[in-house]
Amino acid sequence: MNFYILAGGKSRRMGKNKALLELEGKTIIERVISSIPADENTIKIITNSFEDYESLGLDMIEDRFKGVGPLAGIHAGLLDASSKFSFFLACDLPFLSESVIRKIIQEHRGQEVFGAKSAFGWEPLCAIYAKTCLPKIEEQITKANYSLNALLDFTEYGVVDLSTGNTLFNLNTNEDWLKLKEKGL
Repeated sequence: MNFYILAGGKSRRMGKNKALLELEGKTIIERVISSIPADENTIKIITNSFEDYESLGLDMIEDRFKGVGPLAGIHAGLLDASSKFSFFLACDLPFLSESVIRKIIQEHRGQEVFGAKSAFGWEPLCAIYAKTCLPKIEEQITKANYSLNALLDFTEYGVVDLSTGNTLFNLNTNEDWLKLKEKGL
C-alpha cells in the first residue's frame, strides 16, 4: 500500500509549520512517519514546500490544484499511486501509532474510503482512499466543493471506531500545542 503524508497546509491557526514542531526529540511529521508499519515502504510527502522536508529523505509530490486544501493532496496522491488503495495521513497527528494504522488496514473491506472515527468524529486524514475516487474528487474540485466530508456522499465508505484515547489528536492551534507540552494530553 502507498502511504502519503499531507504536509501542504499553511498552518494558519498555528502560525508556524506544525509538522516541524518537536516533541520528545522528534518533529511531529517524524512521529507520523515512524507510525507507518515497517513493512510498508512506499511513503511520500505531499507538499508545496519541498525544502521544508528534504532532510527526511522521502520522495515528495505537490498538489496539481493549488489552494484547494487536503482534497487536492489526496488527488495528487491518488494520481501518483501505483496501487488500488492508498493510505493518507495528516502531518499533525503526534500520537498516531502503528497499531492504529494496522487496525484500519485490517478492518478495510474494499470500501472506496475507509478510515477512523475519533471522539471528534470522522478523521479523513487517517484513512484509505481508492483510485476510483479520482473522478469524484475532480468533479468536486471543478464545482469548488473542497470538503472531504462531501466526498463521502459520492463514495462507498466505512469507519472503524477509535474514539477512546487521544491517538488521533490533531495539532491545529497554539493552544493545542501548549496543552500538549504542558499536560502531555
